[in-house]
Amino acid sequence: MARIKRLLGLLGNYDSILSKTVPRTLGPVLMLCIFCSCAKPKAPPDATDKAMSGLISASKARKMYSQVEIATDAVPVPMMKAYIEQHLDYTAYHLLLFLRHQSPDLYATINDDDKARVLCSALAESIFMNDWGFLDSDANGLGEPSEAVAAKALLDVGKPALPYLLKLLDDKGTAPMFGSEEATAAAESQYRRCDFAYRYVMRIIGRRPCFLSDLLSRDERISSLQDELVGP
Repeated sequence: MARIKRLLGLLGNYDSILSKTVPRTLGPVLMLCIFCSCAKPKAPPDATDKAMSGLISASKARKMYSQVEIATDAVPVPMMKAYIEQHLDYTAYHLLLFLRHQSPDLYATINDDDKARVLCSALAESIFMNDWGFLDSDANGLGEPSEAVAAKALLDVGKPALPYLLKLLDDKGTAPMFGSEEATAAAESQYRRCDFAYRYVMRIIGRRPCFLSDLLSRDERISSLQDELVGP
């Protein structure tokens, strides 16, 4: 409003100017132009659409959380939730994490089973495991294993994730990490996807997981857990 008054002050007497320069019928048009010029610029209407498309593309490319850039003016929208519920796999991974951090209320309305399916699919499909953390106590220099962003989301889901994690106990595929120190630690410790799944199953059922350096010993513990929870 102050800006409008200043503009009118520059114009001088409004009625006098209108009577001398423009027809009276154009007065309202002039005022509308002045108000429009004073309106606060809005964020690009497609910022959220671009963010959503970018998050989906990043998920399909199996990028890490740290590799994803999101426009600061992007806002969580129900359309994101709808996409997740229609694509219950890794292609909705970054959308799910975006809602978890930017809109906890909207995230809370997503079924825990749906969250589990998306996160476990991402666990199976991730190229690098940095989003999941370290399995052994020496790898991260903290003296204990640590959970990263995806692992924390999965553990928060809890028991609904168990059926999907139990299936991953058979996945003995390598689980590399990105980064000089991280990659070396994962390679030396021979990380496998089943080792991550084992850790999360144990934590969800309230037991302390133990990461062993010997692969055969690890496999014995995984097999024993499968017999207990799934049956022979």
